[in-house]
Order: sequence, then C-alpha cells, then structure tokens
Amino acid sequence: MAGVFVVGEVVSYVGFALVLNKTMFMHVDFEAFKAAITQEKVTEFRDRNYDRELGWRMSSNAVLTERASDGKLFTITTDDRGARFNPHPSSTVVISVYGDSFTLCSEVNDDETWPFYLSELSGSRVENWGVAGYGTDQALLRLQHNLPEHRTEIVVLAVFGENIKRLMNVYRPFYYSRSRGQVSFKPMLAENNGKIEWLPNPLTAADGLDDYYRAFDRAKEHDFWYALNDRRPRGRFPFTLALLQATRYVLFDRPGNLYEVEQASRKMDHIVEEFAALSERHRFTPVLLFIPSENDLLVYGKNGDYSYRGYLARLRTRTDLPSLRMLDLLERPFEIERFNLRPFAGHASPHGNQIVARAVFEAIEDVLPEAMRVVSAPENPD
Repeated sequence: MAGVFVVGEVVSYVGFALVLNKTMFMHVDFEAFKAAITQEKVTEFRDRNYDRELGWRMSSNAVLTERASDGKLFTITTDDRGARFNPHPSSTVVISVYGDSFTLCSEVNDDETWPFYLSELSGSRVENWGVAGYGTDQALLRLQHNLPEHRTEIVVLAVFGENIKRLMNVYRPFYYSRSRGQVSFKPMLAENNGKIEWLPNPLTAADGLDDYYRAFDRAKEHDFWYALNDRRPRGRFPFTLALLQATRYVLFDRPGNLYEVEQASRKMDHIVEEFAALSERHRFTPVLLFIPSENDLLVYGKNGDYSYRGYLARLRTRTDLPSLRMLDLLERPFEIERFNLRPFAGHASPHGNQIVARAVFEAIEDVLPEAMRVVSAPENPD
C-alpha cells in the first residue's frame, strides 16, 4: 500500500509541477502577493499610469519598445493625451476606437495596427484609445470621459471575446495573478437591489502602501475571481488529494462561459445600452465590434462555436438598439490560424489587424463622406 501511495504522490506531484501550476485555475496566496508590493511599485504606478476614475491609462508622450511573442521587436508610441500615435498623414478625424490591448494593438508597430489600416481605408486618421488590460467597462468610461471634447462621427467600441471576465474583476491580479499591473485596480459594475450601478475605483489615491492596502481590502469584497480563488486547488502535500480537488474544481467549480451567466451578461448589457445612449446624446454612429480570443478561434475551428456567439445573437434580437451596428469578426471568412502573431497565441498579427480594419470599414462605409473613401486602401488580406 505504501508503494502505491508513493507512486500516486509522485504522479500527482508531476502533474502539478508540469501542467497544473502553469494554468490559471490554481489557488494563489494573495496575502503573500500583497506583502510583496513595495512603495517603489506604488510610486511608479502613480507616476506612469494611475487614473483615479478609470484605474489606469497609457502613459503620455511615451515610446515603448519591447519584444513580441513572435520574437520581433515592436514600438508603441503615445501622444500627449495617452492615445496611441497613428502615423497616417490625414488631418481629418472622423473615427475613434476604444477597447483593450487588441484595440491598442499590442505587439505590433504603430503602422501595423487595425486603426492605422482603417485610416488607410477610410481616409480618416483614426484615434486609438485602446488601453492594455482594460475591461469593456473601462473602455466605456474612457469614452464618457472623452466626450464631448474628443467626439468623432463614428465610434467603435471593441469587445475582445475574453473581456466579459474582466467585468467581474476589481483588482487585476485577482483575475490574472501574472499580470504586469500589480497595482492595477479598476471600477466595476455591480448589482444593487436589482439595478446595475458603478462601484468606483477602490484606489482613491496612490501615494503609499496604505493606499494600496485599503484598495486591496475593498476589492476583496466585490471581486468574483477573489471569491473563486478559495475554491481553487492548492498544489501541496498530499498531492493525491490535491489532484482530486483539482479534478473537482475543473468539473464543478470552475466557471463556464460567462456570456451565459446572467450576473455577467447583465453587466455587458448595461455597457451596450450606455454606449447606445451616448451615441444618441452625442450624435455619433456607434459600432460594437466583437474580436475573438485565441480560445474562441480554436473552438470555432473545431466546431463553429465560440464564447460570445449566443450572446450576440440575443443582442441582435433587441428592438431598443436600432442605431447600434453590431459586427462579429467570425462571421467573415479568414484564415484563423494567421490571425494572431503565432497560431492561436499572442495578439493580432499585422495580417489579423488588416482583417479587423476591413471588416470595420465595410460596416461603416455607407456613413463615411464620399470624398473619404480613399485610394490608398490596402488590398483585402484574403
């Protein structure tokens, strides 16, 4: 019996060491995580990215060069407002876009983003207000913050397929513990007596560790992923028992498709409704763009399904959103394995960004001034 136990422990330990510890469903010791945050980290975040209303923002007048997941160097440049620089020469601005890093277009150069390619197609220098790590809730707030000063005739709100998970999150590491944003807190929509309301950013100041500790404790009260962490398996002795706990978590406790969970989908509904209301109030054409995640692409390639498909189908049956143009990238034919920098991994490649740009252009072409349907449009990537 002892031999069987030892073999079971060895197999279970190897399972945790080689596979499970590399996934996002293992328990995280957030008290240890909290203790590792230093004054220097808080100060750096305050000086570079902190925004009391939105949580964080892109640094202004920045030039950031890094190595992408495909091994190539790329550079992100921002202007004095913290928007991504668009090198298109047009001085006409008709379109602006909001979203996360798939709107910012991380891992590619300034002239390889889909807003740049959309500029070539439309003749408008597209303003790119995407911010890495943003939830769709923050993207909406950024739009609200920009109006009316930075109003454009057409506004694209991009929803990356995974974004609904961020709607359940207040402190970025509670959702993704390996995030660079170790001091990144955000506002979140929450239900109160049957109504969806905003919970403000719990980090009301970022001057010292006490500010961080207070925000950390507030975030714990509302963050879906922090609550879920208690049910996640712990990779510790006895590993055989831990492996059984991991199996139970995967089969019964791990959340499924949040687009099918009312608590999450109601938040997305609220964002969509607010986006439509803003378009009426400020008289712009609203475009709701869904960009598939890597997992969406994988599942779509296997069986034609993906996370937000049912949600978007339901959204399209609503009769109270007549002005909203809804665009699903996966309703267009393209080579899905070429969309990301590596097959089903990393951010969108320049090729993938051209696919996004053409899809958006075709969705808005009828509302562009005739003179702006420009000559310099790149060829259809497929």
